[in-house]
Amino acid sequence: MKDKHKAVASKINISSMIVFFLGLLLILLPFNALINTFFSEKLGIGLLKFWKEIIFVILIILMGVSGKWKKAPRKGLFWISLAYAALVFINALRLGVDLNFLRIIRLELLPVIGLLVMTYIIKLVDKDDRRKLTSLFLGSGFVALLMGLLVFWLYGGEGLTMFGYRPDWSTFYAGEALAYCQKIENSDVCRFQGFMSGPNQLGVYLVLMMVVGLDFLKKWKLKALLSIVCLALLYLTFSRSSMIAGIIVLIGYIGWENRDFILKNKLKFLGAGIVGALLSLLMIGDNIYEFLNRPESNSQRLEFLSNGWNLWKENFIFGNGAGTAGPSSRFLEGRELITENWFLQVGAQFGLIGLGLFVGWYGLVMKKLYENKSLLGFLLMTALLVPLNLLHTFEASAFVYGLIFLLSTQLDEIEN
Repeated sequence: MKDKHKAVASKINISSMIVFFLGLLLILLPFNALINTFFSEKLGIGLLKFWKEIIFVILIILMGVSGKWKKAPRKGLFWISLAYAALVFINALRLGVDLNFLRIIRLELLPVIGLLVMTYIIKLVDKDDRRKLTSLFLGSGFVALLMGLLVFWLYGGEGLTMFGYRPDWSTFYAGEALAYCQKIENSDVCRFQGFMSGPNQLGVYLVLMMVVGLDFLKKWKLKALLSIVCLALLYLTFSRSSMIAGIIVLIGYIGWENRDFILKNKLKFLGAGIVGALLSLLMIGDNIYEFLNRPESNSQRLEFLSNGWNLWKENFIFGNGAGTAGPSSRFLEGRELITENWFLQVGAQFGLIGLGLFVGWYGLVMKKLYENKSLLGFLLMTALLVPLNLLHTFEASAFVYGLIFLLSTQLDEIEN
């Protein structure tokens, strides 16, 4: 009897520790870029850039001690995740085991292996604690946004230089501090990025926050307020792909929640939609064209896509190896090639085989979400196909850790 009590107490202690460290991770996520930049640039403590990874390793150790993972089914997502991880790992080993090796593993594998691990970790967290963790995620996100807005309003984009951000308009450069702002092409307007590493990173984080809030909140008024706030802030980021993703989520969610009414009046809705679209084109057609057709943005993106495709064609089946394309290539001298498309990035590095495994993983996640009747999770993964095909979205670790937390609560178990 005493042994049984000890086992129960041990499980409770492990669960409590997991809730603590997972809560700490979720609270600090929206401040990730700020923490990294301030401690490395202002205080010279570069090690703290790995605070997320340190917490995640602690969570993995706690999961391992619990033994819960031994009883979990090993089908479907488990095997395809391991297969993709093995492919990336073997490719990365060719470059040697150093800091760049760890960067490649983090950048290429965090969504896949992170979700696999988080799904086991979340099994040790009960429903009440999951809701508390979700509230921490939302609360911390809004605090970070309010603080970021205050700094932006008082000092403009330059306010971030107080925390160690680089005082220019540029984008990311390996080995240098983050830029305080990205400007809108052909203008001096600073895009709002809060405390994130850039406006596009904030954009996808806002979409994630909206999805989590729509799932967590019970009252429609609060859901509407959340959606309005997120859309307004999305506009300030000028992240077109994130705006489209947010609209897809909202239209899908509202449409599904009111599906009976819409089906009864489908002809009226169809007619209203056509008329509304035509009026919008007549009224703001020129502005829409300018919004979508930014010369310095779209032309450069097409160039990056072309470069990525040309690289992939050099070794279409097996790829050109880890670090030859995407964010990780920035850290390898003379190899930088940003494809502005995550799927093309995977293909260029790991070939058709790697892309097949990654697309298979993505498809299985969506299939499982659909089977679990997780409407918002399914809508989110659908909407993310927009930024994933236009940017290197999974580079944003704050977003990815938040995403795998949400998906793990929706999937709840790894199986077909």
